[in-house]
Amino acid sequence: VKKVAYLTGTGGTDKNGGGDIFDKISALPCLIKYYNLDLYELSQKFTHPLLQKFFTDYIDGCFGALSLIITASTFCSGNGAIPKGGSPKMAKNITQKFLDLGGKIIFNKKVTSCVYGKNKIDKLVLDSGEQIKSDYFIFTGDPFVIYNEILNKKMPTVLLKRYKNLKFQRFSAIHTAFCVDVDNLPFKGTFITTTPKKYSKLINETRIKLKEFSYENSFAPSGKTVIQTITFCNQGFSRYWINLGKNKTEYAKQKQKYSQAVKDCIEEIFPTLKGKITLLDCWTPYTYYRYTGAKLGEFMSFTLPSKTLPKRISNKVL
Repeated sequence: VKKVAYLTGTGGTDKNGGGDIFDKISALPCLIKYYNLDLYELSQKFTHPLLQKFFTDYIDGCFGALSLIITASTFCSGNGAIPKGGSPKMAKNITQKFLDLGGKIIFNKKVTSCVYGKNKIDKLVLDSGEQIKSDYFIFTGDPFVIYNEILNKKMPTVLLKRYKNLKFQRFSAIHTAFCVDVDNLPFKGTFITTTPKKYSKLINETRIKLKEFSYENSFAPSGKTVIQTITFCNQGFSRYWINLGKNKTEYAKQKQKYSQAVKDCIEEIFPTLKGKITLLDCWTPYTYYRYTGAKLGEFMSFTLPSKTLPKRISNKVL
C-alpha cells in the first residue's frame, strides 16, 4: 500500500508526492505479485476467517488485488477522507463557486443531439428545441449515451474493446436507506456480517453490508440515525432489474419485497432495533438507468480484473 501511494502521487509527508525512479523500480516486484491475483485468491493466502472476509466483503472477489491496494493507498495516505457535510455539501460548494464566477445552470433538460462546426461541436440541442452555443463542451455521462445518442459517432476502438471484452465486467447496485428511531446504533461506520439464510436468496447477498452516518450530525434529526445497505449487481442481475422496470407494477412489488427482506434481516441481526426502522427509499439499477441512460444502470467504470493495470483512455471525442 505504501509503495503504491508513491506511484499514485499520494505519498510523502505532504501526502501529495510521487516517488522518484528508485521508488518506482523498488515497487515493481510488489506490483507484479499482486497484478497476478484477484481478491479471492489474495484472501486465500490468509488463514484467519476475518481477514479472508476483509478482502472480499466490500468489493467482489473477482476484482484484481491491485484495485483494493490502489484504493487503500488513497485512504491510508490521507487523501481519501470524507469532507465535512459529505458529498452533498461538496456538490453545493462547487455549484456556488461556479455561479459566483458567472456560470449558469440549466436543470431538467435533456441533450438530444449536437450541431457540428469545423472540427468541433458548435452547439448542443436540448429536448425543448433550445440550442446551447459554446467554445468547448465537456460531457460527463455514460459513453454509450454520449456517442450513440448525442454525438452520433462511433465509439473509439480502445473503449469499444472494453465493452466487448468479457473480462471487464460492468456492474450496478441496489440500495436501501432506513430511518432508525434511535441515536445510538449497535455498530459504527460500516458493518458487514453473514446474511441469515432465509434472507440471503431474497436480497441476493450472503454477506449483508450496513452503513451508518452518525459522523455527520446534519444527516439526521436529533434522536434518529440512518442505515443504508448496498447489494452489488453483476451484469445479469442488473439486466434483470432494468427489464423489470419496464413493468411499473411488478417493479414496485419487487422493490417492496426486497426492502422488506432487508428490514427484517437487520431486525434479526439487531433485535433491539425491531419496530424502530422505517424505509426511506430503495433504488436499483433501473433508477440509475432512468437518470443516466446507462444500459445496465452502471454508475462507475468497469471492474479491474487481475492481470490488468489501470489504463487511461483519452477523453477527447473530437
